[in-house]
Amino acid sequence: MGILRLGALPADSASSERELRFGSMENLSTRDKMIVLTLEGISDSGPADFNAFEVCDTLGIKHPMVNYHFGNRDGMIAEATWWLYQRWITNVTSAILNAPADPRKRITAFVNESVEGARKLGGAYLLLHYPLSSKNSQNILQDKHHDDMERKMEFVLALLAICVKDVRSGTVSDINFDENNVPRTQVMRDAPAAMAATHIAWMVHGLAAWSSGNHLATNRLSIRTVTKDISIDLTIRAYIKAIVHIAEGS
Repeated sequence: MGILRLGALPADSASSERELRFGSMENLSTRDKMIVLTLEGISDSGPADFNAFEVCDTLGIKHPMVNYHFGNRDGMIAEATWWLYQRWITNVTSAILNAPADPRKRITAFVNESVEGARKLGGAYLLLHYPLSSKNSQNILQDKHHDDMERKMEFVLALLAICVKDVRSGTVSDINFDENNVPRTQVMRDAPAAMAATHIAWMVHGLAAWSSGNHLATNRLSIRTVTKDISIDLTIRAYIKAIVHIAEGS
């Protein structure tokens, strides 16, 4: 696989692809623009073939800016991963919180957002959840952001555990906490629901990773693209039903 060539940014705006994938770079600092383009490069080529200097060339800045802002290439990937992790947590938790007050719909919203997010992120999703694909970056990430990442993931699991409890008890809980005040005692009081929440999170992670790119299982479908897309969507829907069944205790 060749090194991604980002190309120079137009003087007036970012490309439409970047607008869709990571949002506008308008009004961002140079450091944040470098993070956005790092994710763009990793999404397309993966961390192994990512060239940090290409980001500098795209922005029209000197190569030493990588060390100035991030220490080195690994630090650049680590900070991009942290930026992406925060965004992913915000998106999936917002999906749950903004869904109708129905635990099954909340769980379904979580699954749909995870899958759709993975589709948009491509290779960057695998970096997010399999950080050992860039081991030195993983070490930097853990040193700087481990506690914050743990807190954010605990928030996701608590939300899912409450949804599971509500499905099994026929109730709808008000969710009046955030990542800074997760009701650990309340969540762990229902150990089966907490375990089911972890099970669901792992299942969704697998589904999202599968949705993040092209794979042998889908590429070998000897049918037209439209039919293949329908087949994949039907598979995802069946998977969602299986996840809801786990929540129900089936």
